Formats: sequence, structure tokens, C-alpha cells
Amino acid sequence: MATIAELVRANSVLRTAKKLVQDQVTLKFVPLDLKNIVFVSVTDASFAGQPNGGSQLGYATLMAERSILDGSARANLLDWGSKKIHRVVKSTLAAEAAAMSFGFDRSIFARAVYAEINGGRSTAWQKMSKDIPLAIQLADNAGHLPGNDIALGLATDCKSLFDLCNRPTSTPTEKRITLDLLDVREHLDRDDNVLARWIPTTAMLVDALTKHLADLTVLNDFFSTNQYSLREDPVLEVKREKMRADRKIKKKKDTVTTSS
Repeated sequence: MATIAELVRANSVLRTAKKLVQDQVTLKFVPLDLKNIVFVSVTDASFAGQPNGGSQLGYATLMAERSILDGSARANLLDWGSKKIHRVVKSTLAAEAAAMSFGFDRSIFARAVYAEINGGRSTAWQKMSKDIPLAIQLADNAGHLPGNDIALGLATDCKSLFDLCNRPTSTPTEKRITLDLLDVREHLDRDDNVLARWIPTTAMLVDALTKHLADLTVLNDFFSTNQYSLREDPVLEVKREKMRADRKIKKKKDTVTTSS
């Protein structure tokens, strides 16, 4: 039996969906320089924001031009999702670490699929693939997994997680966080093609995938332009702030019209 709160939330989701259709917000794909690409995993988490203290993660896998690592660049959205973290996490850092680990796995897979489509499967990988899933880890460790020469960026708005990823000697109090980040940190340590980036919360692409009534400005801007940045971009921030201000003005006008 639905509660009043759940019905209010469902109506809110329906209004948002209708507005997206009215504004013609659609998923588009733009041409990229395939000789200079990078796969990007953008992850976010909401700690204890779900019923019964559950936590939610959101992720997006982008295929972009490599300049996205240092500024604004064209990008295409390949994979995205929102799911409950199926274990109890004790902190925001733990939730963000679980999200990064999940997103990293998805982006590694997307990169390998692209490389195989683009260049075929390597002989070494063909020989090892009979022993799936052990083959995936062995091939990756040996450098035979397709796409290992393509850069991969990991983006988070959690500064403590970013610091943890870039300081191999630091150890979190919660040991489960260390386990979640084992694969991520190993790649960051030994692979120059895997890079971590911190982005401000105001530029978080998947914020809307982790919580109710989130700010959709960044997501709508991406759908409109297919541009994103893994660095603080003043030009994009000014544009987004204007979009937020315009939305607030429109919301006030709609409220006045409705009450009249």
C-alpha cells in the first residue's frame, strides 16, 4: 500500500519526466577523435539516504576525448545506472568507495569491449579466455586485456576518497574501504593510463542518480552539449549557475501562476 509521501514522490518524478520530454532532452552521440580517446567513470553516492538506512550509488561511463582530463571536452554517455549498495556502509567515504569500485569495473569492461570491436581480440587473450573469470584478472595483470593502452579516468566529488586513492600509504579506519579500493589503487599505482580526478559537487554529472530532487543542471547541460570536464571549468560553472538561476525564476513564476 503506497503512502502519501510515496505518491508525492511518484508525482514529482512524473512531472520531471514530462518536462524532460517537453524540453527535448535526449541522449545524443557526437563524433570523437578516436585516436585520442579516454574512458571515464564518474561515480557518486548518497549515504544512508534510502529507507532503513540504505545507501545508493550512481555511475556513468563516458567515452571522451583525452582533453577531458584537463578541461572541457566532447564526450558520449555509454553506460549509466543507479543501484542500492547491497551491504551496510558506515560512512560517506565507504559509500563513495563502493561506488567508485563499481564504476571502475564497468568502465574497464566498456574499454575492453571497445578495444575488441576496434582491433580484434589478442592471441594471448584468446588462449586465456577459456578460464573465465580468472582469465580476466590474469590477462589484466599481464597487460593483455584489450584496451590497456587507452587512458581511463576516475572522477569523484569526495575529496577524502580522491586523497585516499592518490596516497598509497594511507589506510582508512574502515578496512572494508581498503578492500573496495584494492583494484582501483593497484591500477593507479602501476598503470600511468589510469588517472583519478576530483571534481566539485556542483559539477557532479550523476548527482541525480543518487538522491531524490537532485539538481539536474549538470546532467541537462551535458545532454544539451555533450561537453564535460574532469577539472574545475570556470566557463562551464558560470553557464550552469545561470541555468540554475533561470530555473529558480521560472519555478517562482510557475508557482505564482498555479496559485492564481
